Amino acid sequence: MNLTATQEKSGFRPYPRQYETRARFAGHLNIFFRPIKPTDADLLREFFRSHSERTILYRYFTPLHDLPPELVQQFVNLDYHSDMAIVGMVPFEGRERMLCVGRYCRNPAANDAEIAITVHDQWQRHGIGTFLFKLLTRIARENGITGFTADVMADNHGMLRLIRKCVDNMESTLEAGVYHLWFALDNKTRAAQRHLKLGKKKASSFSDAFQRRD
Repeated sequence: MNLTATQEKSGFRPYPRQYETRARFAGHLNIFFRPIKPTDADLLREFFRSHSERTILYRYFTPLHDLPPELVQQFVNLDYHSDMAIVGMVPFEGRERMLCVGRYCRNPAANDAEIAITVHDQWQRHGIGTFLFKLLTRIARENGITGFTADVMADNHGMLRLIRKCVDNMESTLEAGVYHLWFALDNKTRAAQRHLKLGKKKASSFSDAFQRRD
């Protein structure tokens, strides 16, 4: 679809319906995945309020009690190119309910993007996070993103296990209990063996450290 001059100038892109899809998971769970919309603000806020304290800490690195309105608006109003979010929806009491959110945000100083995934506590360990990760990887590649970064708390074993399962090679630094990760999405970038500059600390071996916890 061709964008108008006004759309190109503002960075606006039409809603990318091509990324809508369905998938089935254990427990007869059928989820409709789609890009987030500006009208999802209330659903996103409801989703946040369903989180356990630990899930909030793992996602936001601070014990938030609610999402500030300005942050909600930032999360639901995206350009669908440099910034993307995919939500998983299921029917609930005659309406939709949000079960998960996966998003990436492009780093304007590079050609990579930070990725974050959150799944409702009740439906973790069902493969939903893995599905979101792979879907976001495909979308990011189509939008010219060559790598992902992620900050993951060292005791967030679920997210670390997900990334380890989906990614062959990565670079990592462990600092103050948080893994700073970088991994390529295309062969050309992976072959270049780019090194993250994440301070002066010696990079830790993510795979070796995590294997000791298995």
